[in-house]
Amino acid sequence: MIESLLNQLRQLKLSGMVAELQSQREQPGTYEGLAFTERLQLLIDHEDQERQQRKQDRLLRLAQFKLNAYPKDIDYQNARGLKQAQMASLLQCDWINKAQNLLLTGPCGSGKTYIACALGHQRP
Repeated sequence: MIESLLNQLRQLKLSGMVAELQSQREQPGTYEGLAFTERLQLLIDHEDQERQQRKQDRLLRLAQFKLNAYPKDIDYQNARGLKQAQMASLLQCDWINKAQNLLLTGPCGSGKTYIACALGHQRP
């Protein structure tokens, strides 16, 4: 019966639920004490997380960033005038939620593209 359920979930393209259900089957002692609705909620949450992750991956792929730059890799030691507190503020992405634009300026080679790509990889 469980195999037919897994096949139905696959046909419905609910791969997150399939993975979570298989995980629950592999660890029966962990999930046996949970009520049906709690286990169902775990399945739904896992499906939602997987869909959000796939969406984020797709959007990053479509953005075609020039560099694989991430906020944690930004070097604040160079004399570029880059302030760590200001970057921390920008990385909170409040400017996106307020529908504001961001303009990066500076001389050639100062890391504008790198910073733009790092901001693009940041999850709001």
